Parts: sequence; C-alpha cells; structure tokens
Amino acid sequence: MTLKRFGALLLASALSVTILAGCGEKGGESAIDADATAQSVMEKGGYTEELVKQEDSVIGASYPLLDLTQVESYAVYVSGSGATPEEVAIVTAKSDSDVESVRAAIDRRVDDLKFNFQDYHPEEMPKIESAVIVQKGRTVMLAICPGSDAVRELLEKL
Repeated sequence: MTLKRFGALLLASALSVTILAGCGEKGGESAIDADATAQSVMEKGGYTEELVKQEDSVIGASYPLLDLTQVESYAVYVSGSGATPEEVAIVTAKSDSDVESVRAAIDRRVDDLKFNFQDYHPEEMPKIESAVIVQKGRTVMLAICPGSDAVRELLEKL
C-alpha cells in the first residue's frame, strides 16, 4: 500500500510541474502585444498630430535596415504629414539572435531622423534627442514624442 501511495504522490508531483511549466511564456518572458503597446504609447505620449500605421509594403522606406523575415510582429506609426519626427515603433524579433539587427534598424531610424530634421525643422530636434528606446526581451520599442518621460515609464513597466 505504501508503494502505491508513493507512486500516486510522485505522479501528482510530476503532473503539477508539467502544468506549471506550461503556464509560462517561452523564455520566461511575457509577450508584448505590438499594436496594443503602440496605442498606449500614442495615448500617453502627447503626440501633436495623427500618426499613420506603416504596412509591410512601405516600411522599408522608413526602416531600410529592418528585415521583416527576422520580425515576429511589429506596429510602426509615423507622422502623417512628415512635418514632425513623432513616431512609435514596437518590433519583436523572431529569435534572440535577430534582436541585434532589429535594434540596429531602430537606431538607424533615429539617426536618419536627426539628419533629416536638423536643417529642415531644427525646433523638432529636442523630440528626437529625447527619443525613448527600450528593449524588453526580444522586443525593441521606440517612441519619439513630446511626452517622452511618461512613455519611458510606461514602457519600462512592461
């Protein structure tokens, strides 16, 4: 009888461990919803104009280094008029090894905006200089907006 009890206890323990292991996300990280996060950033960021969502067919113009074959999900919104550098980009890489190239694409975008706005609209440079870039696991997030402090706090809490 004791052997049966021990076997049942062992089976119950193994089952509990299996169930608990299945409850977590891969790699111990929770997934970040790109669209929902972008919407939250736009609500908190104090954006001065409407942002337009970038689709696969045009994202290469804004992010020439972003290889969509290395991207699991993304939401990118840019200035509708092009008169401001205001922008949101939430990009999740497919794998840990792809994160570096996603980060490089976002860094390049910020550099391009600096170059483009320094003479075009120098009064917009403080927004670019206070750009928020936060990485959480395989997700790299960029926000260029007037309310960068509030957005940084939001993204760091994810």
